[in-house]
Amino acid sequence: MPPFLRAHNPPILFSVAFSPVEGGKHIFTGGTDGYVREWDSATGQELQTFSGDGLEVYGVALSPSGKLLAIGRQDGDVAMWDVPLGKKLIRLSGHAGLIPRLVFSQDETRLASASFDGFAKVWDITTGQELMTLYGNTSNVFGVSFNLDGTRLATAGGDGTVRIYTLQMPDLVKLARSRVTRQLTTDECRKYLHVDTCPPTP
Repeated sequence: MPPFLRAHNPPILFSVAFSPVEGGKHIFTGGTDGYVREWDSATGQELQTFSGDGLEVYGVALSPSGKLLAIGRQDGDVAMWDVPLGKKLIRLSGHAGLIPRLVFSQDETRLASASFDGFAKVWDITTGQELMTLYGNTSNVFGVSFNLDGTRLATAGGDGTVRIYTLQMPDLVKLARSRVTRQLTTDECRKYLHVDTCPPTP
C-alpha cells in the first residue's frame, strides 16, 4: 500500500507536485494551513516545510532541476524558494487574485503564473521582474503551460477557453501593429510590451 501523507492542518490540499529529479523521489503539497511540505514519496516521511507566511497556498511548481520551488499564495504573490537550502529567495508581486497554477520554463529563466484576477504573467525568476502580462481571458485563469522552447504560453480559463500567446517580442510588436493602425503610445508599450520605449517602426 502506498504511503499516506497527512500532516497539513487543516487538511485541505490544493496542489501537489513530484520533484522532476531522482525519479520523483520527493513530493510537494500545499494547502490551507499556509505551508508547502516536502515528503519522501516512498516512505511518507515529511522532510521539509516552506512557509506561505500564514496565507493559504494554492499553486506549487518545481523547476526542471528541482532546485527551485514556486509557491502561489492566496494574496496573489508568488514566493520563490531554494529547495536544497530551504531558503526563501524572492517574492513576486503583481497579481490581484489567488494563484492556482505556476509553471517554469524549461531553461529555468522564467516563471508563468495563472491568477483569479483574470491575467497570466511571465516573470524573470532571477530578478523577480514582471516581463509580461497576458490579457484576453474573460474569467479566472486556472492553468498555464509553456511550450518546449518557451516561445509560447497557453492559458486555461474559467470561460472555457484555451488561449495561446506568443512570447517573442518581434511577434508581439507585429501583432500589435496589425491591430492598431497608429503608432503605439509610450504608455501602451510600457503596459503591454513591458518596455520603457516603443520599438522603432520598421
